[in-house]
Amino acid sequence: MPIDIKTRGLTELEYNPTTKTYTVKGPYGLAYLQQWMNRGEEEQPIYEDGTDRMALNIKLGDNIDMSVLSPNQSTSADGTYKAGIWKPIGDNSTPYTGTFDGQGKVISNLSVVSTGAAGLI
Repeated sequence: MPIDIKTRGLTELEYNPTTKTYTVKGPYGLAYLQQWMNRGEEEQPIYEDGTDRMALNIKLGDNIDMSVLSPNQSTSADGTYKAGIWKPIGDNSTPYTGTFDGQGKVISNLSVVSTGAAGLI
């Protein structure tokens, strides 16, 4: 049975409402955050404290190895995240405007797929 990325991901995320920052502590947390942030049109695009979700800050709390996720663990209908293939957070029409702080940590085994600009964000 596939692992629910949302359920597992929420255990690997911490939110600081003062700094509006998500600290990501594992691959499921990063995968869920990517899915949640990119679904702005499907869900209310404003976070519960009134912040545009694409303006929330992200920082890494640990090194993250994305190879632990496999294709059958995708929870999005369009396969947004599976098998280490990454769709960047944001795009030209809905850009990510927050701050990403890697804190000297490493994200490994991540493949970016994009028809335009490509990257983590």
